[in-house]
Amino acid sequence: MTAFAFDGIGQEIERYALPSAGEVFTNENYSLQFTLGEPYANTVYGGGQLTQGFEQEWAVVTAIDEPGVVALDVNLFPNLTQGILNIEAEESVEASVFDIYGQMLKSWHIEAGRISVQIDELPSGMYMVVFKSSVGNKIRSFKVNKIQ
Repeated sequence: MTAFAFDGIGQEIERYALPSAGEVFTNENYSLQFTLGEPYANTVYGGGQLTQGFEQEWAVVTAIDEPGVVALDVNLFPNLTQGILNIEAEESVEASVFDIYGQMLKSWHIEAGRISVQIDELPSGMYMVVFKSSVGNKIRSFKVNKIQ
């Protein structure tokens, strides 16, 4: 707690963190103003003026645009397979096969059209096949169950 005195006016305030907002409160004895990101501040009038707290003249705002993910126009079948995956893509894509631990096991570059790829060397289990467009931010994924 900090105590201040000015022209016979004494005051004690604790440090407060204000929520993200902005507001002005006034009455006959004081005025309190705060804006986004400022800690507690107030002004006391009485034969003079005493301002406590932090007055921010400018603020830096940093924003990161989240890339909009658009579904990629690609199909994969069958999702229950003994080793052959058929892929139909409307555009050039990168395809990757991941195990349940997130480890990439295989990848291919696939041109637009229809193609068959082999995964028969992989053991039986559940896999994720992820397609990403060669240009842009399109993505699509499929679950594949590989059986013997």
